[in-house]
Formats: sequence, structure tokens, C-alpha cells
Amino acid sequence: MPRNNWTPVVLDLLYLLTEEGGATLKAADNGDGYRQLNGSDTAQLRKDFAEELTGVDQAWLRITMQFQQATLYLVFGNEPAELVADWSAPEGTTIYWMLEAITSKFSRLWEGKPCPVIEDEDPESISDDAYRAAAKRLHESEGTLEIDQDGKVSESSDDGAYVAAWVWVADADVTAEDRA
Repeated sequence: MPRNNWTPVVLDLLYLLTEEGGATLKAADNGDGYRQLNGSDTAQLRKDFAEELTGVDQAWLRITMQFQQATLYLVFGNEPAELVADWSAPEGTTIYWMLEAITSKFSRLWEGKPCPVIEDEDPESISDDAYRAAAKRLHESEGTLEIDQDGKVSESSDDGAYVAAWVWVADADVTAEDRA
């Protein structure tokens, strides 16, 4: 199953911020605290920032411009045009007006477009042991329904697998009809 590839979306935003907006990328926070990324090659620095930002569901980007600082809050999971969920900068400053213009342009650029996907990636295979563990967690009831640790697993094309299980039936529960 293909998964979203946010890298081109983020690279477009970073390009607009740096090349058209004149901002400098300062730090990224992917939940582990702000991390400064440095380099003299702007294109490579944008790639480094994109890699740092896209590995999570939400991240923060800190930029500067003419000694002014701003923070952008990015949410991965919205539509690409909604990547910038929020931003903050001192109202009326140069960086404020730049962000108004750039985030609007970015939204128009991605409006109505789907997020690019990574298609050539093989989905992570699920081991028989993992299917057995899930079956135990979801269905096993000691003495009623049990799953052997080496029980048969039969994968299906419907995104799942059948896991063999033992079901307990007491002699007293077998009726004459069952015996016929």
C-alpha cells in the first residue's frame, strides 16, 4: 500500500520561504526539541530540514528574517495545502507580512492536489509469529480458545491471515444431534 511522501510538499514550502521570502531556516522540532541545522548549501539545507520535519505527524519550524523570528506549525496528515496549520510572528513586522504572502502562495500552489505517494515500497511483511501473537491478544481465552505458539498460519490476499486455534468442547456438551 503506498504511503504519503511529504518531502516534495515540504521542499516547496522551504523553497518559497528561503528563495522568495528571503527567510533563513534556523531550527526544526519533530517532538524531540529544537535542533539547529546548518550548512552553506541552501538546497542541501532545505533537504536536511525536510528530512528532519517529515518523520513525524507534526513538527515546528523556526525561521529568521532581518533579525526577526517566526515559528511555523506543520501537520502531516492534512491536505498538502493545509500543511502549515499555524504560524506565529510579531504582527506588522516584515517577517509577518512575508509569512502572510508565502503561506497563501503555498496553499494556492497545493490547493486540490493530493499528497505525493511512495508507490515502489514493499509493505513490511508480517511474520507468522506476529499473526499468532495478535490472534492470542485478540481472541485467546484460556481453556476455551487457545492458539499454539507454532500453530498453522494461512495468509490471505485480503490483508490478513487465518490462524489455527484450539476450541475446547466438553463431553457433556456433545448432543445426540452432534453424533448423528
